[in-house]
Amino acid sequence: NPGSYMWDPTDPDPSDFTVWSFVDDVSGLQSVTLKWRTDKDGFNPLSSIQNETYAGGGDVGPWVSIPMTMRANPKTTAALNAAANNPGEINYFIEAGAVADYYFAKITDNTLPGFRGKLLDYYIEAVDGRGNVRKTDIQQVWVEDDGQGTGPSSFVTFSADPNDCSPLIVTYSATNGPLEGVSPIFQQASYDNGSNWVMTQMSSLGGNLWVTTNTVPDNAPSVILWFQNTGNTVSDNNNGNNWSTSIRDCDAPVGPSTASTVPASPSGCDPVVIRYFPNEGVLKNATNINIHIGRNGWQNTLSPDPAMTQSTGTWWEYTYIVPDNTYQIDAVFNDGTTWDNNSGNDWHFSVTDCTNSNPVVTGFVITNPPADTVVGNGVSTFDLQGVADNVIGDLTWTNGLTGDAGTLPVASPYIIAGIPLGVGVNTITVSGTNASSGAAVTNAADMASNYTQTTWTNDSNEGVGFGPWIVNGDAQAGYFIDTSGFGLWSHETNFLAEAMRPFSAPLAVGETFQVRIKNGWIWESGGSIGMALRDSGGATLWEIYFNGGNSLYDTSDGQTDIGWTDAGLDIAFTLTGTTNYTVAVTPVGGSMRQYTGTVAGSVTEFRAWSYNNGTADGQNSNRNFYFDNLAITEPGSGSGISTSDTVVITRSGTGGDADGDGISDDYEILHGGCSTCLVASADLDLDGASNLDEFIADTIPTNGASVYTDRIVFASGAGEMSLQAGPPTSAAREYDVFWSNDLLGSNWVASGLNRAGNPDQSPVMMTVTNPVPMRFYRTGVMVP
Repeated sequence: NPGSYMWDPTDPDPSDFTVWSFVDDVSGLQSVTLKWRTDKDGFNPLSSIQNETYAGGGDVGPWVSIPMTMRANPKTTAALNAAANNPGEINYFIEAGAVADYYFAKITDNTLPGFRGKLLDYYIEAVDGRGNVRKTDIQQVWVEDDGQGTGPSSFVTFSADPNDCSPLIVTYSATNGPLEGVSPIFQQASYDNGSNWVMTQMSSLGGNLWVTTNTVPDNAPSVILWFQNTGNTVSDNNNGNNWSTSIRDCDAPVGPSTASTVPASPSGCDPVVIRYFPNEGVLKNATNINIHIGRNGWQNTLSPDPAMTQSTGTWWEYTYIVPDNTYQIDAVFNDGTTWDNNSGNDWHFSVTDCTNSNPVVTGFVITNPPADTVVGNGVSTFDLQGVADNVIGDLTWTNGLTGDAGTLPVASPYIIAGIPLGVGVNTITVSGTNASSGAAVTNAADMASNYTQTTWTNDSNEGVGFGPWIVNGDAQAGYFIDTSGFGLWSHETNFLAEAMRPFSAPLAVGETFQVRIKNGWIWESGGSIGMALRDSGGATLWEIYFNGGNSLYDTSDGQTDIGWTDAGLDIAFTLTGTTNYTVAVTPVGGSMRQYTGTVAGSVTEFRAWSYNNGTADGQNSNRNFYFDNLAITEPGSGSGISTSDTVVITRSGTGGDADGDGISDDYEILHGGCSTCLVASADLDLDGASNLDEFIADTIPTNGASVYTDRIVFASGAGEMSLQAGPPTSAAREYDVFWSNDLLGSNWVASGLNRAGNPDQSPVMMTVTNPVPMRFYRTGVMVP
């Protein structure tokens, strides 16, 4: 016992002692508090259980709180070994899935006045990041009086986790203070650093203990206290220092980052709102946040990462249009530099009953925009998207208004970024050649399935059209074969694995070198993976790579907008002239990016590498780098069959409404043929929406299937609701939620969300909070 004798009967231990424990929670911790109380007679009889219950009774005093101090423990094997008394001893044990931090509170005259010569009850209470409370069992300790105490004085304790959303309980002990034996006692409290004071009469607990329960003003940063008698002729201000404690803002986020969905259990391919709460995580100070999102185990990731919208609360959100046959949504978050991947676990949300609801778009079709559309005058370029099944070679595009044109290697789906738009009617046509004739000719090809673990070595040469392999490794780097392809691995510090494949002849004009690369994790402290095309002297002519600590892939053409992915990248490098090239980089399941440039030499060799990409954390199998399906092709001699698709994008002028009917001239010219050809009140397509309504919604007044019904077709939640506007929606329009407390009145109030529509006409999800028992909501569309 503290203050008693241990091994040396002539040397008693001091009465001071420390209570400690290891505490951890997956949601983080708001507070860890030591609770203590004094047994009134120093004896715990078998006939009473008041010392063993939290409620207590007449045998014991009230609980008093002492905040515990956290000492962070190392979290990795390497860090634990470095901190151990005998370096390396941690390796004798199975590594723990989680390492708790150390919390302690030292019991002294300052923290627990009058504790000597007493029987104490105590326990530890922890509150996690979600507000859940966990208590230990109650323990007892008898503290001998070592004679070293300075004598008790008046003191104050506060309830655990002082905050502005729950009452603050203040306990004042007047023993050995100026107010000992005085009754009643009044508390003076200031929540604004002493500018204003509130006096409250306290309640007696007996034994010179007084308590009061205080309502804390919202956003109060702290509280300052002192105490007085009825006429303030006697006061206790802690020798001029007062007593104080900081107050936690309940609105401020705490704990690690979290993510959730609205609805909480997605079902049936309906749009899902992904909410991300940065809390105290790595993105807590981010001013913009993107979502890296895919499905079914990171298939079909969207690229580039969509930007999220910050809510009026503490979260960011993005509405995900769930594709058919989705059973899981996968997500991580970033601000363009820093990534939050849920401590390596990513976020995964289950989706039920999502099967084919619409036929998959196939063939040769422009999918974005899905129909002729109007854009504002400020929109000078457009990223066109589509699918191009059963075509080969190049796609060509033209804009009949501006005369612009271009080509790109075939991909399906494809994206043609930055097509210039002129003011007026831009007729854009995309063309390709059917693959039924004139198929590509393969001049060289090899794949990992041609080898085994023992046959992929220096000078091995399966496949056709390439020279023998050159493979190198170090003491902590090497090469291998498995089902994912040709594999490379490396560890820190400065170890390198590489594989080179010479071409039988330099890449000729019109030939394309193709390969798929696939990386895992990249070691943040100097790891690097990538591939390069080189000349006969080993000089790099073009390369693509990912360096640890970055968030995007880099190439010889500069940094891409492609975020890290472990799904793979398809590379197609085409020599379009003696020194000119075009390279298509397509993330698996994503959209193609095209780059052009020049090379100063002949392309004669492929190289792949893994450098410095691992550490002693047991995770290096996740950092393997793969590549496969090497090929060199050239167009065949057949002419093929031509196919094309066309869309009209009308770019508005500087405005104008010649007939003053509320419909812009641009819209009337596009859909009526002249600036005065549409009658605002008419309903040409008999879909229930007038021409003016169709203009406001940016729908087509001559197509009965193109109509904005102003009807909420999907909603979820109660106190907090997500409401769906559309489809269709338009990127040239804004959408809002309107509310009213009375359906009979006409006073509909705008929420002010003003969310832009989507270029592909997909729905917009908007979130509102319903603060009253009954309120009516509807969505609406506006011209910005």
